[in-house]
Parts: sequence; structure tokens; C-alpha cells
Amino acid sequence: QADRSSKVTSCVETGLGFSLLTSTLLIDGLVEYMNLRLRELPVAGLSRTLTVVARKGELLGLPMALTKLSKQKLAQQLADHMVIIG
Repeated sequence: QADRSSKVTSCVETGLGFSLLTSTLLIDGLVEYMNLRLRELPVAGLSRTLTVVARKGELLGLPMALTKLSKQKLAQQLADHMVIIG
């Protein structure tokens, strides 16, 4: 096995167990093309919030543009990886 950034995700990949992963660990696994099977939890409403912070009156529309672009890119990358790993 290559140098894995997450020992937990690596154990899951090799079939030694399962885990409830944070978004960060899941993204690490996706970036490393780990063979993970994703299953939804039997509960609704779990989410994660990312916040863009800028000083008022600075950077004009850049914070809002960054927010919109980041949301689009993250959603597309996760959708693409979900197709790959099933």
C-alpha cells in the first residue's frame, strides 16, 4: 500500500472494518482513489457548513464569487467521485 494519509480510511479500504467518516477523511480517500463503498446513514439532515469570511467593504464581489464557485466545484467533484467509487 502507498503512504496513506488516513490509517482509518486505509483499514476500511482493505476490508478490516467500517467507519463513519468526516468529509475531510472521505475527500482524502477519494483523492487517493481508495476503493470505498459509501452508504447513507438511516437518518436525515446531516450536513457540513463551510464559511467564507471577509472584511466588510474589501474585495468587492470576490468573496461571494469565491463562495459560489467553490460550492459548484465541490458538488461536481463529489458527484464525479461518487460515480467512480459507486
